[in-house]
Amino acid sequence: MSIKPSPEIGESTGNVLKWSTLHSDPADCPLNQWQRRLSELILPIRARVENPGDRAGFRASFRLGEFGDGAFLAVSGMAQWLEREAGEISSSPGQWLFASTMVSGHGWLHANGTRLRIDEGQTSFVDSTQPFSLEFDQEFEFVSAMLPRADLLDLKALTPLAHGTQVPPPGGAALHGFLAALTDDDSTDPSRLYDQFIGLVISAIEPTGPGSDSDRLLPRIHAFLLHSLSRPDLNTSVVANRFGLSIRQVQRLFQAQGTTVPLWIREQRLRCCARDLVSPDLQESSIGDIALRHGFTDMSYFTRSFNEHYGTTPGTWRARHSKPTNGSSKRSRNSPSSTRNT
Repeated sequence: MSIKPSPEIGESTGNVLKWSTLHSDPADCPLNQWQRRLSELILPIRARVENPGDRAGFRASFRLGEFGDGAFLAVSGMAQWLEREAGEISSSPGQWLFASTMVSGHGWLHANGTRLRIDEGQTSFVDSTQPFSLEFDQEFEFVSAMLPRADLLDLKALTPLAHGTQVPPPGGAALHGFLAALTDDDSTDPSRLYDQFIGLVISAIEPTGPGSDSDRLLPRIHAFLLHSLSRPDLNTSVVANRFGLSIRQVQRLFQAQGTTVPLWIREQRLRCCARDLVSPDLQESSIGDIALRHGFTDMSYFTRSFNEHYGTTPGTWRARHSKPTNGSSKRSRNSPSSTRNT
């Protein structure tokens, strides 16, 4: 990744670009400018705050520098959400695997239908080609290495299945120390250590030491199900056949999480439908088309399930989250980014 610092964007030192809301145009909302800079320089992403009153006084910053064939990214700021869903992914898949660690504070990673808390010192993986959201409820700082997926896929075919997972020790601690040092101005040129870092990431994706098989298997099953939601026949038997397990083994994996396969599938389908109903890119799609796209073949069942889950009908949900823009109806961006399972 070629980083081209520019004084017109922010401060630059060597191949490191620094930008913060201090550089923002006083005539524009700092939160809007934050979203634009992240989207232009890193990946298309959506930024928002829970309290509308925080928009005007919004504060955040990032540092972006070269790291081997990829880049390193340090982000800090006040409470916020960073969301990357279907619309952002379709505009720019950005073939990256992010290896990220919390340097201060904590946050929640929403991916694969789960909500995973990441505390200071902990490390996680995110695949830019898959939906995810980052939730922060206080001041925070994290550091990420942006690694080309191609570099990893050549070495480890299962790399994409690392999406939305936390790295257990000792790999997580090793990656944290490495990532935290990337932004140290006095450290060795990080690009010299790129190959070693790739090796650490590869070994951390599928740990060979002691650990629960289910801890490694369940994220893979979640990823498979999310990619297969359009299949009306998706069920426990399909999962068992795909992963060489018995039906009872699959049931136990989900029971340990306080749910069942059919319930988990239904929740993810409803989440996707609720998101698409308010997507500006799908205004012309009918409710039936959206339901069918995510595996609902019975409209009566879909409407009843949606009402039970969101407390309103799909049509009312779509109307409620719509707002006129330039004389036309635009969908709200505040659709649910994920189903929280704590």
